[in-house]
Amino acid sequence: RSSNQGGSRSTFTLVDVAAGPQDLFASRFNGITNRADKLILRRGLNIPDGGTLPVLDFAAAEAFAPTSANFTITGLGADTAQIISAFGGKRGSALGTTARFGDYIASSGARTYDAVPLAQLATGELQQLIAGAGAANNVTSERLAYAFFRNPTDLTLALGPVLSTPTVTRLSGGAYSRVRAQLAVQSEYTRNFLAEYNQQGPSRVTTILASTGYVGGGAWDLSIPDLSGASGWNPTWGPQNGNSIYWSVTAQGGSISRFDLDATDGSTLRFATVNAGTSHLP
Repeated sequence: RSSNQGGSRSTFTLVDVAAGPQDLFASRFNGITNRADKLILRRGLNIPDGGTLPVLDFAAAEAFAPTSANFTITGLGADTAQIISAFGGKRGSALGTTARFGDYIASSGARTYDAVPLAQLATGELQQLIAGAGAANNVTSERLAYAFFRNPTDLTLALGPVLSTPTVTRLSGGAYSRVRAQLAVQSEYTRNFLAEYNQQGPSRVTTILASTGYVGGGAWDLSIPDLSGASGWNPTWGPQNGNSIYWSVTAQGGSISRFDLDATDGSTLRFATVNAGTSHLP
């Protein structure tokens, strides 16, 4: 997937486009309403490296207007949310934003979103309405809710609760720092658990992702594994003892588009993240 925001320019370049057939999604935004007023969808393009695209003409017959419908957010509380409406191509290569940018919402009343009309969708294509919420001046906690749909109709986005703060510690001993994250399971986020650790000087990033099936259904309890016996492993690649570690933990519940066979029209996804902020692991 590659994207480009053209602004007032009439030419652009797409970089790092994967080989093989890809879908192209283009939207034209109205600078006053900050909403898309025309869309273009081209499927199965296989442009060679250095090749060119036919002109994207939003006044031509291939362009079409988005469809509008209403959405309501529940569980917002005192947080503020930002909304994105997205198109997802079958090839996983097209993800275009069609909702308002920068439209921050601080109440749960019905509002409008824009999306691709049902008649313009191919079999198997899904759209997403996404709400990202967080408290003002709080960068340590975030919640997201996704609704997967085909036909743009009135939708409800149900945010889950704020994720509980995990217990993050270092295991003793070893040539590198093995970090452990523990967190009680919340009923809204039972699908998978992601822990990310970032260390500066020099930079080292470690990511651990586990499913409920791997953990066994109990509390989330994940540690950086001991790789000292793995062939070719260099302990300097891992987080180093004595250096501060910044951590971030995410828990997720629901369906994952392009990953689950059950991510279909009407599926939902919720996840929540907490991070160390200034309280990094010493």
